[in-house]
Amino acid sequence: MWYMPDFLLKYSPMTSKKLHPTDIVQFRREYLHSLDDAFPADVTTAKLELSAWLVRMESFFQPTTRGMGDASRTLSIRGNLILKGLILAKRVQTMMHTLVNLHLSLQIPMPKRVVRPLYTCIEILKAVEFMFARKNPILAESSSHLLRQVAHSLFSFFRPLKAHLEASKKFDDTKLDVLAAVTVLEDILNSGESFSYTRITVLDLAAQIAMISPDNGSAASEKGSDLDATVPMGLKDAGEPVKLIWKLRLLSDFQRKIRGACDCSFFYWSRELLHPFLADLYNQPEQANRIQYVVGGFLDAIKLLRGAQHETDNELYVNAYAEFIESVLEEEIVENLCKDVENDLRLHVHSVHLDHLDAPNPKSADFKVLHYYLDLRPIRLHGKTLDLRQHVTHYLESMFYNLTTVALHDWKTYGEMRNLANDKYGLSLADNHLPMGSLDQGLDILQIMRNIQIFVARYNYNLNQQFFLERRSDKGSRHLNSINIHSIASSIRTHGMGIMNTTVNFTYQFLTKKFDIFSQFLFDEYIKSYLQREKRWYKKHRDDKEVDNKYPFDRAFQFNKDIRKLGVSDSGKTFLDQFRMLITEIGNALGYVRMVRSAGMNYCSNAIKFVPDLNHTHFKFEAYAGDGVAEEKNEETGKVLQDEIVGAKLSRETVVAARNLDSVISTLAKNFSENNDYFKVLVKVFQDVTASDEQKHLVNFYTILPALTINYVETTVQAKDLMYKNTRRRESYFSDDGFAIGVAYILAILDQGEQFDALHWFEEVVR
Repeated sequence: MWYMPDFLLKYSPMTSKKLHPTDIVQFRREYLHSLDDAFPADVTTAKLELSAWLVRMESFFQPTTRGMGDASRTLSIRGNLILKGLILAKRVQTMMHTLVNLHLSLQIPMPKRVVRPLYTCIEILKAVEFMFARKNPILAESSSHLLRQVAHSLFSFFRPLKAHLEASKKFDDTKLDVLAAVTVLEDILNSGESFSYTRITVLDLAAQIAMISPDNGSAASEKGSDLDATVPMGLKDAGEPVKLIWKLRLLSDFQRKIRGACDCSFFYWSRELLHPFLADLYNQPEQANRIQYVVGGFLDAIKLLRGAQHETDNELYVNAYAEFIESVLEEEIVENLCKDVENDLRLHVHSVHLDHLDAPNPKSADFKVLHYYLDLRPIRLHGKTLDLRQHVTHYLESMFYNLTTVALHDWKTYGEMRNLANDKYGLSLADNHLPMGSLDQGLDILQIMRNIQIFVARYNYNLNQQFFLERRSDKGSRHLNSINIHSIASSIRTHGMGIMNTTVNFTYQFLTKKFDIFSQFLFDEYIKSYLQREKRWYKKHRDDKEVDNKYPFDRAFQFNKDIRKLGVSDSGKTFLDQFRMLITEIGNALGYVRMVRSAGMNYCSNAIKFVPDLNHTHFKFEAYAGDGVAEEKNEETGKVLQDEIVGAKLSRETVVAARNLDSVISTLAKNFSENNDYFKVLVKVFQDVTASDEQKHLVNFYTILPALTINYVETTVQAKDLMYKNTRRRESYFSDDGFAIGVAYILAILDQGEQFDALHWFEEVVR
């Protein structure tokens, strides 16, 4: 940074050491310290002057002068207001420029007390600039009249002098020079309404010559001269013409001078100040409209960067600086605003449900009225705008969507927050199109298929209403997930109908593994001997009067108790409990296949509901869009097999689209009319396996069913009782139809339905 004292001391050192100040750097430090102390008060004074100036500008720069009184007076006031705005801007710019550059050059940290006054200076400059820009049409209309008025006032001072000089009878060189200068001055003032820099310079020079006093001239010392007594002015009266020339100089080029006085491009070298400026502004929500002024001040440096000569492509620097300003806005304003709005909505919603949490108190010192930011007009940046409302809306939409997909049980909470955002802040958030309590698009059919062993263990099946309900909430949530036909139909719509066959294949592989465990359980010596013993006992005593062809409840109940003696697992499950759970998982897998088939039918019916008649697919879009089809008749009967179709001969792309439409309709019609009974396939494939000699130990399976049903009923009753208790440690449910489906499926595979019916077990239970 260049300083004149340093330059003079370097190239013209002082010979005397008694001159003050002796230490230039120390003097600057002391001056900077005093400037820091006086700066807030000076800025406050300038802000008051700005307010008064803005009011007067708004008052006197109206499209019409009606009601303003004398037009000449109004014009004079307008000129004075232009000059006052220019002087105010230049004074504030100099004050701010001095403060920033002294701190920068002396490397003295800027005290916190000058941060707010410093960006207030930027606001003052930008307010002046924006006011001139807003009143530019009226300024353009008034500028020529202002210059003409000042020119007339200026020449009125020299008109008497010209008259006296022309009336003089004696001339010398001085008088001739003065007369010539006045004549030049008159010609310049009357020759036009525009005053260039050259004309103003000539005018100033002519005025200086014209204001030479005859008392100081060599020819003006003649005594008795009538001119000496009648000259209206001299050097001692030259203040007013000089002031008018100064005024004319400023008004002739006031737009360029305003741009220079309001320029804040020097902040490029102190651009890190934008962080504390915006951070301090964010803590004053009621002053949110000042953000545009501060950002506008820092954007002035772009004009400086465009003039860079050391690079052929200076747009690189311009874009980098524009990205810097945008990143600071994102960091200090947008991110904080998004988080504060989200936290405010979250606290309001949770305070309703949680007793220990209070809603934000408007009387609190930390409370922020955030709608001031959301009501702001888009902030103008370099080549773009930044809409805070749009950014907050997008943030909340993304946040609510992502958090809902992670924890679907919280869908209602985020729905309430979305409604509150609309009521409190006027934010119209788009619906996230998520399931709202079901897994419509949450748990995909592909995800279930790949993790079917986990799915059948964690979900219970409801046969009547065809849905799966989560047995225990995940990670202690207050809500349970459910899967219904619409959930699976949505996944089929995403993956296509082919996913149904893949699902059946995965289910078959799963059932194969489960049947191996099923076979191993029944092959156990204790279980096998018990079943054979029970089979022989029932065959021997079924005709007894006490038995009456009904398997006794007491024997099944006793086996349910005796099997506990074989031991229990770490979770307290007996072998019979684990066998029941195995059959339930098999039934759940079959229930899943049933649901997939129903969902496929649901998808096909919804997709094809607008097709008029599936049985007579006489419409061929490809033929109508293309070249058409000739009429076809049966040669023997003469019956028309195909009516003639006149093609529209449309473009190739349209014909291809019509062909695709025909293919889609044909595929949907085929899938809708097909009667794929996956259960028969799964029954038949396992019947062939269990019919081998290696699986003879399965013939007594039906004998264990009485004990299994007792175990199932006891577990179901216990689970239903737990639903009325506030506990999440144990599983509670109201439906577990997977066991019934599993039993029926295994009886069908082993062809033991009649043998189980011969036990008359359910009649015994009723009795």
